[in-house]
Amino acid sequence: MKIKILLSVFSLMLISGLGFSQYNDDYESLGLPGDNLNLYATLKLFQESETLELFEKNLNNEEYKINNLDLNGDNQIDYIKVIDNVDNNVHVITLQIAVNQRENQDVAIIVVQKENNNIQIQVIGDEDLYGKNYIIEPNMIDGNAGTPNPGYNGGNNYSSNDGNNVVINNYTTNEISNWPMVRYIYAPVYRPWYSPWYWGYYPSYWHSWNPYYYHYYWGYHYHWNNHYHGHYRHYYKPRYNRIKEYYGPRRSNSTFVTSRREKGEFKSTYSRPDMAVKGSESFKKRNPNSPYANKKLPEIRKTDNKQNDIKRYDEKQKNDIQRNNNQNDKYLNNRNNNVRENNNVRENQNYNRNQNKIQKNNNPIISKPDNNRTSPNNKPSNSNIERKSESKQSKPNSNPPATKTDKKEEIKTDKRR
Repeated sequence: MKIKILLSVFSLMLISGLGFSQYNDDYESLGLPGDNLNLYATLKLFQESETLELFEKNLNNEEYKINNLDLNGDNQIDYIKVIDNVDNNVHVITLQIAVNQRENQDVAIIVVQKENNNIQIQVIGDEDLYGKNYIIEPNMIDGNAGTPNPGYNGGNNYSSNDGNNVVINNYTTNEISNWPMVRYIYAPVYRPWYSPWYWGYYPSYWHSWNPYYYHYYWGYHYHWNNHYHGHYRHYYKPRYNRIKEYYGPRRSNSTFVTSRREKGEFKSTYSRPDMAVKGSESFKKRNPNSPYANKKLPEIRKTDNKQNDIKRYDEKQKNDIQRNNNQNDKYLNNRNNNVRENNNVRENQNYNRNQNKIQKNNNPIISKPDNNRTSPNNKPSNSNIERKSESKQSKPNSNPPATKTDKKEEIKTDKRR
């Protein structure tokens, strides 16, 4: 009996798991702002770029349809700048957007590590935009040789022209070390790239455009999914051990973007599922000879599971916000009480100081005249002369003149001697 119950539970879990995976394949959205920057496409562009400057330029090129982010809500695509922070043999390449004049928001980081001849690359989406541990990395073979994954067909060959079969392509360490970008950033003459652009100051070749609805963006990139999943994979944690220690203090996040996300302002981009077909047509027009051009879009099913996931996420966010607000209120109350006490002490001190000044003003101290003060011509003034003469006259003589009797006595004493 117990065995039957366990088998039934396991079958239900398996069915639900299959349904969930198919659901994710059909409709790959996180319900977060990061849905509008495909990190698979970002890693593919990084692999194909020769320099970080060129990577930044193509990342913001409308024709590539990789950047579809409008974080500040002005209905214009935001410019993504690229910054390389170097930690010995580790490059932490930050993708960042200037949301306004005062705030920047990190979008993702690309971590490239080199240890001896071993190269590891990960694209890590920022937690504010993708959630925790949304990580993409190349499909790797451990060491310089090994057994490839099942279905590996070598190179970029695919088993079907309609692009419906995903063929896993595993990279060796030597292959990744030969990526143009990897050779570029580890060249002896390389100087770390720091994008010179900022809010309101952008390159002359760049212009912004109106963002697409998410379904249009998803419909376009859906045709690349076989390539994306054939060359890259999800990973569950960062491989860079010092990511919190080194990158943590350098991370930038915008309170404005957080506020917009909490208010649900990014959800409007999911309101046009009919635009998925137009996105697919755009891909076919731009890539008519692609083996993925004939791949059919799945029907976008409006299920309650996705909506429930979004609701649960929103409730969690609200609870976290309420908890933070309560903590902030408690901190502010304590701080205000301390400020009031300090103000009362200062007021009492000021009051006592003023009272002392008033008392001194009511009882002035008469200063003694300076008898040595002279006139401007360095001559004693008449008043000073008069005071001196008066003092001489009034001053008693310490040795009064001797009388006649005294003189006679002095003569007598002299005679006695």
